[in-house]
Amino acid sequence: MVTMELNITDRNLGLLKTQNDRCFFDRVHKTPSSIYISRLEAISFSGMNKICDAGCGYGQWSFPLSKLNKSVHGIDSSADRISVCQALLVDNPSIEGTLEFLVEDIQKTNFPDQYFDGVFSYSVLYLTDYRKTLKELHRILKPGGKLYFSSNDIGWYCHNLVDSPNAASDYDPREMALKAISDTCLYYSTGEHVTGSSIIMPIHLVLKELEKMGLEVISYGADGEINLTKTSKPKAFFQKEYHGHLGPYEILAEKKFE
Repeated sequence: MVTMELNITDRNLGLLKTQNDRCFFDRVHKTPSSIYISRLEAISFSGMNKICDAGCGYGQWSFPLSKLNKSVHGIDSSADRISVCQALLVDNPSIEGTLEFLVEDIQKTNFPDQYFDGVFSYSVLYLTDYRKTLKELHRILKPGGKLYFSSNDIGWYCHNLVDSPNAASDYDPREMALKAISDTCLYYSTGEHVTGSSIIMPIHLVLKELEKMGLEVISYGADGEINLTKTSKPKAFFQKEYHGHLGPYEILAEKKFE
């Protein structure tokens, strides 16, 4: 099995500014690379020329993507997170030449039309005006190219309200969920999106959006359920349902030829 364990130094950790940042970094980078790689193999995100990791965070998916594909651009709107990714890249020089990190707004990138063979976006779209973001990801994707993304249905916010997971001194899951409900009502009633706020993305509405813009859905399901291979054994990071409602989910689609 392909693996990739990163060298993480005190310099990398020193760039993390809040307790919530440190907790998140620890969670994602203590996850064995084999888990990320098996998830990527299950959705057939390997052997491509150009991949975009849209909303790359701390690079937890970007580095495994670079192991499986020729060229990866990790983009994020946070300059602080990109700085951490770039420091990781410096401290892991064997990756250089296949991976680049850039500060970009995934709702309006600077990439040319039809640039990428695959666009990957894990747990990001709900922090954006997701209908605008999907149109942008569609724009930069080649015809026949693959789009994978994950997001959250209502069950995830029920979980945060009731169970308060991953609480930190500077992060209150219940407060986040209550704000998400308020901001979601605003979004669907007026079209206004508050930058950085979470939008609940019911899967049935998202599937309709994909169909409207010319993306053919290949597969979808709860987090970790998509498996196009007979050999991969993808591991889910989340439950399928929380308090009787769908939680995080994933969708794999292909851009249609015109």
